[in-house]
Amino acid sequence: MEWMRIARHAAVSASALVLGACTTVVNIPASEVPELAPATRPEPVEWATVHTTDGKTETLKGTIDDVRIWVRGGSTPVYLPMNAQIAGDVLTIRDQVGSKAFRMQDVERVQVEYFDREKAYKMPGGTLLGLSSPFVVTGVALLVSGASSQSDFSGLMAVYGLFIGGIGLGIAIPGIVLVAIDPKPPGARSARLHPKIDVTPGGMRFSTAF
Repeated sequence: MEWMRIARHAAVSASALVLGACTTVVNIPASEVPELAPATRPEPVEWATVHTTDGKTETLKGTIDDVRIWVRGGSTPVYLPMNAQIAGDVLTIRDQVGSKAFRMQDVERVQVEYFDREKAYKMPGGTLLGLSSPFVVTGVALLVSGASSQSDFSGLMAVYGLFIGGIGLGIAIPGIVLVAIDPKPPGARSARLHPKIDVTPGGMRFSTAF
């Protein structure tokens, strides 16, 4: 049916907008690439914390999708995952297609594009909080009016206030939860759950962290 086709297109367009909005691009100096490398693995244990070219310190809380080395004359893509090391004035990167070497002074910047999981939670969370505000404000106003009024409708106003305010809280609570979420790396949980066996003169002791 025509309306179903329109709905599908609208859903695809909305998804594309959300995904695009959740993509963050940062530029880092060549010296930060070894720090970035472990986070390019499929299930990183820690997010990469890097110094950007504008002097900020940022933690890249999300999946790294694209890395490009910008040198004089253009850019070179890195096929993730990668390993990187610096020896002297040479940055060596080993990725899925081989090894590349760059002189540090030739690298203008390293462009990193990643899916920002923090944005993915905070954007819908902020939207829900914004949507809830009119309901909460109206509900509180009706409750106050009902409590202070001496009219025959004061009880009805209070009931309406509770109802409308409840709708607002029902929208706001998921928003608060989403905004408060601190996304963890995919490999962080499995790393914490690794068992530990201690051998002592008195025997063996098994433990694991949760």
